Amino acid sequence: MALFGVGRGRARDKEAVPGPEVLAPRRSLDGWTLEGTALARRFGREELRELATLMHGVSAGMETPWTYERAADLLERGGERPQALAVLDAYFTLPTHIRDANAVHTRTLGRRRQRLRKRLGTPPPRGSATEEAVELAEPLESEAIPGTPASEPPVEPPAAPAEVDEPAVIPPRPAERPPVPAPIPPKPTEPPPVNHKADADDAAELTPLLANRTADKADGGDQPEATPELPPKPTTPPPLPIPPRPTRSALPIPPPEGRR
Repeated sequence: MALFGVGRGRARDKEAVPGPEVLAPRRSLDGWTLEGTALARRFGREELRELATLMHGVSAGMETPWTYERAADLLERGGERPQALAVLDAYFTLPTHIRDANAVHTRTLGRRRQRLRKRLGTPPPRGSATEEAVELAEPLESEAIPGTPASEPPVEPPAAPAEVDEPAVIPPRPAERPPVPAPIPPKPTEPPPVNHKADADDAAELTPLLANRTADKADGGDQPEATPELPPKPTTPPPLPIPPRPTRSALPIPPPEGRR
């Protein structure tokens, strides 16, 4: 086959690994390795070890777009453009929800896939790619490659009927409640008018009564009665004296028997 992927003058006497299948690494004692494959002649030891880990993730269908992007970078830098295109094709075989969750990476990898297809002259696969992948992979009409089928023009959906702008209905403003009037304090009442004539008549009637009471006090008629004298309370007799108890020393001591 032609040297489609060879670049930068690294291995011009060696053919690139053909696609479209991804070259899967094999298991080794220290991980995954590509030793003994056609890719081992194009990369150094460290790059080959990293590429083996990435290619294993691509073959296993990892859901991280960075794995496919990094593997495509290493392969394209080493002149392995067919394998880089196979890695990008493997990304677009993932479920739709994974690509929708990484929309930025999906658009970037789709444009890169389209550029590699144009450079290698490879038409997009029919029937295996989803609508989003085909839409990203197909070249534009201005960049169409001779010998490849032209893409069908996209069918525009029918335009929706124009909506008539209706004036917005402003709801009526709620009526404000009338303010509660402040309580009016009661009007102070005026004192009743003084009847001086009635007061004079009352004073004339009370004057002889007061004079009679004063005369009774002078005669002693209104003196309070004397209170009767009460007999004195009986006094308790003093307690009888109790003689002290005789002690042992006060008792007579009998003489001894021998001295009688």
